[in-house]
Parts: sequence; structure tokens; C-alpha cells
Amino acid sequence: AAAPRGPDRLMYFVSFILKNLTRRPIRTALTVLGLSVAVGSMIALLGISHNVEATVAEGFERRGVDIVVMQGGVADQLSSELDEKLVERVAKIEGVDPHGVDVALIQLVEIQSSKGGDSKNVITIGWPASNFGFDDLEVRTGRRVNAGDVRKVMIGSTVATNLKKGVGDTIWLQTEPFEVIGTFESFSVFENGAVVMLLHESQELNPLRKGSITGFSLRVKKSLERPDADVDAVRQRILDLKDEKTGKAIRHSAQTTKEYVKNASHVQILKAMSWMVSVIAIVIGVISMLDTMIMSVLERTQEIGILRAVG
Repeated sequence: AAAPRGPDRLMYFVSFILKNLTRRPIRTALTVLGLSVAVGSMIALLGISHNVEATVAEGFERRGVDIVVMQGGVADQLSSELDEKLVERVAKIEGVDPHGVDVALIQLVEIQSSKGGDSKNVITIGWPASNFGFDDLEVRTGRRVNAGDVRKVMIGSTVATNLKKGVGDTIWLQTEPFEVIGTFESFSVFENGAVVMLLHESQELNPLRKGSITGFSLRVKKSLERPDADVDAVRQRILDLKDEKTGKAIRHSAQTTKEYVKNASHVQILKAMSWMVSVIAIVIGVISMLDTMIMSVLERTQEIGILRAVG
């Protein structure tokens, strides 16, 4: 018989491939499933890392934050430590909204639902009573903490669910009892899993943290014509601050919210992990596909040889 030529040869080659796939339907289906899982995992993981980054950026944008100040050269905000007095100096800088400075002391502490019970770790956020961050907390039950409260805390919805605690209950932070006076819901997942208290009480939980904060965010008085330039000018004035006693540079960083989100260690770690797992998933999917192709060829070596011999 004459060998097929031109278009007929191409159609014969395509039908040969399709028949080869249908000869082992289970193996073909498993290969397709493996590739689908690999691609799906990659899309899902990269989507999660993107959503985390977008959520952090949205939080700053929603609160109107322009600049984030923390200790320079630290890996994350939990490791940051700044003198609380720096906030007063920054609030007086030209261009800074004096009512738009959000001070925070963020710590990882031990929490117990009952005295002497099992300990877990929880994030505590210490804010002055005047912080504008309170405005974004939706109080579900009870009330917010106010100036003058002693040993009072608010707990996020996630903490309230996990500990099964509500208004009037007592929790122990670093073995010290605190009364829950309110539960809240925040647009930030991070805050929903945290305990909010007054700044000075948060500092008292750790003797090494007295008079210090982990950082603060601030709003800038921007003009309509050049908002980015105004933010950058204030950022540079903050970086130019010197130690009042020694005149030396202060170890601090002032980043725009975009820079902070881009350089945040937890976001970078999540991105790296997502890419690493995605690459591994794709490699496994490719190996699975190559295995199917190689087995198909090895099983039909003689048949392919005869077919090639006759054209």
C-alpha cells in the first residue's frame, strides 16, 4: 500500500496519537488528573499569596495610611523596637497629620483561657486610647477599651471563637488576669486573631518593652497636585531625624505603604513558599506526563517500527 502523503499523513499521525491515548484510558485519565492538580495547585497558591499582599495593602489604604515607620534592619515588625518619644517628634514634622499617627506595640505572648490551664501563643496589639485604628473595629459585643481602663482587653472574633470567651470572661496573658470587655470584627484577618489592649498595659506585659513600641503608621497632609511628592518629602524628613542626645542617626526606617507591603517578611516568605510548592507540583506533573509517553512508546516499539518501515 502506498504511504500517505501531505495532509493525509498529518491526519494519520494525529489519529495515531489519539488512538495511543485511548488504548490506556485509565492511565491517560490519571496523567490528565495529575497535570490538572499541578496546574490548579500553582494557581491556587499564587492566588493566596497575591490575596494576602492585597489584603495588607487594602488595610493601609482603607485607613488612609501613607508611611510606616519601624526599626531599620529588622526582619519583621515583631522584632522592631523604637523609643516611644520618637512619635512626638514625628507628629511635629511639617506635613504630618498630628491626629493621624497610629502607634502600636505588637507582641507574641502566652494566653490561657483558665488560670493554670494550657498555654497558647497569641498576638497582642497595644494602642493608645486615641488611636484611629479603633475606628475600624466593629464592636460585636460589649465596648472598646478606653483611657483609664485597667486590665481590660478586647478580643478578635477568631480568638473569641477559639477560646470560647465573651464579655465578662477572664483570660490570662503572661499569667496576668485580664477582663474581656468587648469582642470585635475587623476587615484585617490579622487583627481578628489578636487581643487589643491599651499601650501602657501591653508594655507592662514585657519589662523589656517599657517605653518602647514596635512601630507606627501615619497620614500625610497631601496636596491634590503632587500627593506622591508630599509623601516622599515627609518620609525624607523622618529619615533625617537624629538622636537628640548624641546627634547620631536613629536606626529607623520610613517606608511608603507600597514599599512596606512589598518588603514585608511574612509576605515575602509566603510568596517564596508558594512558588517553591508550585514548581514542585509542576515538576511532578511533567514527570507523570513523560512517564506516560515513555511507557506508550516502549509498549509499542515493534508496532511503531513496522509502521515507520512502511512509511
